[in-house]
This record gives sequence, C-alpha cells and structure tokens, in this order.
Amino acid sequence: MVQLSDEQVNIIQERIIQDGVTDSGLQNDLLDHYCCYVEEEIGKGSGFEAAYAAAFRAISPNGMHEIEEELNFILTFKKQTVMKRTILITGALTVALYILGITGKYLHLPGSGVTITLAIGIASLLFIPLVFMLKAREKQKTSEKVLWAIGSLFASVLTLSVLFKVQHWPGANVMGVTSVAILMMVYLPYYFITGFKNRETRVNTIVTSVFIIIGCGLYFTLTLTPSSARLIDSRVTRGFLRNEAILKTEQLILGNSIKNDSVNTPYTALNQKVYNLCSDLKKLIVKWETGSESVNEDFESNNAQIGLHSAEDFFSDGIGQAKLAELISAVNEHNASCAGHPEHILIPTNNNIIDLSSRKIQYKTIEALTDLFQLQLILLQNQRTIASL
Repeated sequence: MVQLSDEQVNIIQERIIQDGVTDSGLQNDLLDHYCCYVEEEIGKGSGFEAAYAAAFRAISPNGMHEIEEELNFILTFKKQTVMKRTILITGALTVALYILGITGKYLHLPGSGVTITLAIGIASLLFIPLVFMLKAREKQKTSEKVLWAIGSLFASVLTLSVLFKVQHWPGANVMGVTSVAILMMVYLPYYFITGFKNRETRVNTIVTSVFIIIGCGLYFTLTLTPSSARLIDSRVTRGFLRNEAILKTEQLILGNSIKNDSVNTPYTALNQKVYNLCSDLKKLIVKWETGSESVNEDFESNNAQIGLHSAEDFFSDGIGQAKLAELISAVNEHNASCAGHPEHILIPTNNNIIDLSSRKIQYKTIEALTDLFQLQLILLQNQRTIASL
C-alpha cells in the first residue's frame, strides 16, 4: 500500500487546522482518516492532488467545522443526559429519604435522624449544585451564569444551616441568616428585574419571586431574634435562681427539724454524697454556660445567662461524663440502701439526667439543672423524714 510522505501529511494537517478544527483529538483522528483515504485512492492510480480533493469531498462535503460541531453536540448531549439522570436520581432519593425520615420521626422509629440528615446532605451537596451546573450550561450570558451561581450556592448553604441546626453544630444561625440575606438583597432583586423585563418570563419570574420571599419569610419566622433569645435566657436563668432559693429554704427547714442523732447514719452519709455530687455537677454546667460556678441576681448586666443549649455538648466533655457516671453509681447505691424503708423516696432513674442516653438528642442544660434540683429536693425530703422519726 502507498504511504504518504511527511510533506503530504503536513499538507493535509494544515488543511484540517485551516478549516477550523480546534480539538486536538479530533485533528488527529481526521488526519488519520484522510491519510488512509488518500493512500487508498493513490493505490488505485490517482495522483496526490486528485486523491486529496476526493478525500475532502467524500469525508467532509460541508466543511470540517460541521464535524466538530456534531462531535461537540454529541458530547454535550451525553453529558447533559448523564447530568439530568443524576439530578433525577438524587432528587428522587432526597424526597424518599425525607418522607421516610419524617414519617419515622413521628412514629418514633430508630434511624429517623440519620435518614433526615442524609436527605439534607444529598439535597445541599449534590442535587442543588447539579441543578446549577445544568442551568449554567443552558445560559449564554455571563451575568445569568453568575446569578445562578449565587442562588445555588446560598440555597445550598441555607439547606446546610438546617442540618447544622438539627445537629447542634456551631455556625448554624450565621449560615442561615447570611444565606437568606444574600438571597433577598442580592439574588432576588437582580433575578426579578431581569426576568420582569422579558414578557415571556414575566409571570414565571413573579411567581418564583413570591415563593422565594415566602421561603425566606418562613425561615425568619422560625428563627429567634437576638432580643427574643436574651428574653428566653433571662427567664431560664431566673427559674434556676428560684430553684436554688427553694433548696436553701428546704435546707433551713431541715436544720430546724433535726432533734436527735438519727441523722448521723450510714444512709445519711450516702444521702449527702448524692446531694454533693448533684451540686458539683450543677456548678460544672453553670460554669460551662456562664463562665462562673454561680449565678447572681445581676446576671443580665454581666451577660451571664443560662441558655437553651444542648446538654449533649456539655457531656461530651470528659469531666462532665466522669461526674455524671459517679452520680449514677451513687444514686444506684442510694436506691439499694432504701430497700426495706418504705418511708424513703427512691430517686427516679428514668426520663431524667440519670437516664441521659435516652434523652440526650433534645436534652438541654437547663433540663439537666432542673433534674438535679429535683433529685436534691427528694434527698432533703428523705432526710427530713429520718429527722422526724
């Protein structure tokens, strides 16, 4: 078979480049295809020029740029098809996980929290970014691509803020408020103005804008304002101070009711041990909340309120866990010592801080403080019962 010279190959290659083919891979494929055709024609008795012209007429009658355009269309179409399929799959998976998670949550089924977390993660990290990528490729103007980028980015961050809020991770409020502010003050005005100018998209733009405003409004409706949060924290702290005042009063009453040495018993020592452990644990929680082991009446001026924070975050610390384990052991010992003494009140070990593992997901530090206060009240009542005998 006739083999083309390097000069003849260069002539064909320059023609391919001159005709507007920019893809290097396509250039090499076309060069190989043209060379094979020309060599075959020369082998039949044609000259190089005639074979060269026949090759270009047969392979690319409408110009080689058409071949590249068709190739780009096929590649783009395949990518868009794969992307659309992925969007449909992730969207369906998100909806399915949401339905299962929320249904399971109301039915108190195990794994509901994990299912909802997966749904939020897939929606924010896969579904929304993929929709942006698909829409960005459909847009021609750079400004439209930037608009979609801003909207998709902060929609993902807003969705993630909900996940952070549910998991009690830091930064949830900052992420949520920032995202809503950007969507309302940057994305929405530009989207509305550009879409309203076009008669074909005017109605769709108005409807979409209303949905965005409703969604952002619902988010702010469910979000505590700083003033509301301070008011709630103040109420919580005042409730804690009232409980501490009640304990002091009960201690005074107990002191006045002691008439004999019956309070100096092994049970009394165990009772006092549990009481002191409750006090130690309360100090640790208060210090974690306010920075000080005690709270005074002027807590508002010192900005030392007790907030509605997750107790799980506190007990993730080794000190809190160790002290709670010590308290649980002492409570079990206390309840065992009450056997045969119906006049003694057993310390409850269900649905309170002693049974933290079943409550820690929604358990707040103020609830832990209240449980500890109730435990101490029970101990004081038992002690008064002994003193009255």
